Amino acid sequence: MATMTAREFANEIVEPTIREFVATPDRRRGYLACIVSYHLGDYLSPTARSDAKAALGLPFVALDRMCNAAKHREATHGKAPPMVAGSDTERPVSGFGSLWEDLRFDDRGGRHIEHDGRQYDMLDLCLIAIRHYAGQYPEDLRDSAVTRFDYNTKPYPAT
Repeated sequence: MATMTAREFANEIVEPTIREFVATPDRRRGYLACIVSYHLGDYLSPTARSDAKAALGLPFVALDRMCNAAKHREATHGKAPPMVAGSDTERPVSGFGSLWEDLRFDDRGGRHIEHDGRQYDMLDLCLIAIRHYAGQYPEDLRDSAVTRFDYNTKPYPAT
């Protein structure tokens, strides 16, 4: 049996999972979209995730912690501070988050996770990660489905 390439994983798993989350921004779809976006790096290079963490800073750290929280009920191997699975919150359809700087104008709402006192939109984290991967691995992901998202992410400070 042939293994899945990065492009196949992006087209067959990541892109449709993110599209489902955009259409129905519930907790289950949010976690799945984040997890598959995060793990796209595993299909690209053994260092893709550590490189993304160095380049993107806190938004990628938040994604990393959320994905690990979904996998482990409690902190493992001394990783701290842990994020707790299920600590995500709903971003209302009105577009207004719990903070003024999280103002969004869309008709679908979304989900937030919190890391070190900052809220991150789960869709933003997915797209920040896959856009980084696409930029770093253009041969692997050129013209793949994940490069065609038309959604502006919120600018988050890297530190």
